[in-house]
Order: sequence, then C-alpha cells, then structure tokens
Amino acid sequence: MKSHTYKPGVRMKTSGAPREFQAALLVLCVFFIVGAGLGRLGHSYVTAGDNEELARYICSYADLVSGSKNTAADICSVVLLYFRYPLFYFFLGFLSVGALLIPFTCAVQGFFLSFSISCFASSLGKSGVLLALSAFGIRCLFMLPCCFLLAAWSFLSAKDRISRTGTGAGRNSVSAGSFWRFAICVIVLLVGSVLELSVVPRLFSLALAKI
Repeated sequence: MKSHTYKPGVRMKTSGAPREFQAALLVLCVFFIVGAGLGRLGHSYVTAGDNEELARYICSYADLVSGSKNTAADICSVVLLYFRYPLFYFFLGFLSVGALLIPFTCAVQGFFLSFSISCFASSLGKSGVLLALSAFGIRCLFMLPCCFLLAAWSFLSAKDRISRTGTGAGRNSVSAGSFWRFAICVIVLLVGSVLELSVVPRLFSLALAKI
C-alpha cells in the first residue's frame, strides 16, 4: 500500500508544465503567423517600379554573397542574423515586461521574414523563389525552432515573474534551467551559422545560374 502513495501536488505540476508550454508556444505561433500575414499585406503596396529596383539590388546582393570569402565582416553579419532574435527572447525572460514584448517581437519577426520573401518572389518570379530559399532556407531551419522554444520558455518565465511569490531558491532554479536551454540553442545556432557561411554562397551561385 505504501508503494502506491504519491504526492498529488507534484504530479499536477509535472503534468501541467507541458500544457502551459504548448499553450504559450501556440500563442506565439499565432502572433508570428499574424505578423507574416501583415508582412504579405504590406508587400502589396510595393509598386512595379519598386520591384525593378529590388530586382537589381537582389541580383547585386546575390552576386556579392555568392562570391563571399567568409571575411570577418561576413562572419559578424551572420552571427548577428542568427543570434539577435534568440538573445532578445532570452533576456526578455528575465523581465516582467517580456510577457508583452515577446508576442509583439514574434509578430515583428514574422512580418519582416514574410515581407522579405515576398520581395524576392515578386521582383524575380520563380528565380526569386529560388534565391529566397537560398537566403532564408537554412536560416529558418535552424533559427526559427530556437526562437520559438526560447520565446515560449521566456514568455512563461516573464509571466511567472509577474505572479510569483515564491522564494529566492525557486528563482535560481528557473534561471539555471533557462541557461541550460539557451546553451543548447547556442550550439544549434552555431551549427546553422557555419552552414550559412559555407553552404549559402554555393546555393546562391546555383540560383544565380538560373536567372
């Protein structure tokens, strides 16, 4: 009989945590999708003349990237691209205002990503889609999962900071868990950055050959 005893409070806590995380992740995905929709809508105001200028700029940019030799400036630019949003989400988790800023940032991120892809596609047609995949494919594959995971964890942490009345020991355990999660994401982002520097220029070269 004794071996079947359990602590209801502990069980509810462990089973409730995944549901809270899933709910937070769903909310942030909705904000991201709304932002992406607004980005697509915003692109509808781009004129044909703007598309021609965008096409010339994108071709020049693609030619520059395809011939990149991974200089220090290129490395810093890629690191900034990969880490700016994850770092922002991570540090917002230590602020109560993060409960408001994290969903807003997800919407902003979705807006700019959607707007950029739409610019590639509308200015260069099918070739623009290939260049967009070359430019954003690897980045989205590695960065977006880390962004959503960090944003969801930080969102819950920020909400917890608003309502928490626990002890300092509880705050330390949350911070330790946050750092471990962030460390894993850093490894994933570093792998993505290396691939961005080594693979994307070749993909751009292949895409340029089809323009």
